[in-house]
Amino acid sequence: MLSSTSDPADLSRNFLCTSEGWLFQLSDDRGDTVWTKFYPSVTENPGAGIQDIWIDALRNIYMVTDEGTIIYQTADYNFAEEEGYRKTLYDGPVSLTGIWGIDPNNFYVVGYMDNMLMRCSHLPGSDFFNFEFIPVEFPASKAMDSGPTVDKFGRPLY
Repeated sequence: MLSSTSDPADLSRNFLCTSEGWLFQLSDDRGDTVWTKFYPSVTENPGAGIQDIWIDALRNIYMVTDEGTIIYQTADYNFAEEEGYRKTLYDGPVSLTGIWGIDPNNFYVVGYMDNMLMRCSHLPGSDFFNFEFIPVEFPASKAMDSGPTVDKFGRPLY
């Protein structure tokens, strides 16, 4: 499983994530286009991965994981120098699978939550994080029925 985001205009906005929790960034610092692996893994469990990522306009990264976490990382985060900022904003009981948004004050998360999605708000550079669960109505089971398999004369419809 891989999740990625890409920007053809700015190579440093291209990221790749794996099912083992590794985060890679595309760079051309030395004139070569290479994927730089960030150490250590983003997830605590090596069997849990990053399911999806979203990058805001300031190049900060928001990730959702198999472990049920939403992780925020600043654009300048650097493992080698131990500089930048990374924080777990949310740690829930179920796997999270998707994230998208308009800006840090208005982004959404989905996962293995029954008929729910999360609307989130975060103030970058601070500990402020807020979320609410929004119920999602699905069609009645009758609407999902495939209908008759034969016509009025008993002939198969398929």
